[in-house]
Amino acid sequence: MNANLKHDSIKQVELCVFLSLPTFALLQGFLYVFGGMWDSAYTGGRCPLWVFDIANQKWVPCQGMTSSPQTQRPSNRKGHSAVVLGSAMLIYGGFMDIKGSLREFWSLDFNTMAWSPLSGSEHGSSVPGPRHNHSAVAYQNCMFLFGGLKGLREQKDFWKWNSTNHTWTCLK
Repeated sequence: MNANLKHDSIKQVELCVFLSLPTFALLQGFLYVFGGMWDSAYTGGRCPLWVFDIANQKWVPCQGMTSSPQTQRPSNRKGHSAVVLGSAMLIYGGFMDIKGSLREFWSLDFNTMAWSPLSGSEHGSSVPGPRHNHSAVAYQNCMFLFGGLKGLREQKDFWKWNSTNHTWTCLK
């Protein structure tokens, strides 16, 4: 990991105990936990990302920043998906208590620990749309996304994100 990390293991362990529907991604001996914080005044301004160093058995808080503060980053959410593609973690959708289902698509570059929003709409492609409680998996250079809920409505569609040309394709 090449990020500027601040260590505060006790507070991070306490926070992780109270998470609801976060995602987990594993890369090179680090477990990345994103989202799932209960909404409150305390969690409102925090980046909901934690890193667990498996070899040292310690939580390492990571606020998703490089040497300067980052202006763009995903907000806390529940029921989203996360996959690792190459040196990045991709996060899609989720649920926010006030906004409902989300269609936000984010990438966390593990080399810089910088967040960036992703989309495929600028290339004329359609996108999966808002959803939470869906499934996703990475295979080769693609992320596959299936189902979930939009509000209370079940989604039965199946999508592929191609990380090479940054486009979504509806497979079913």
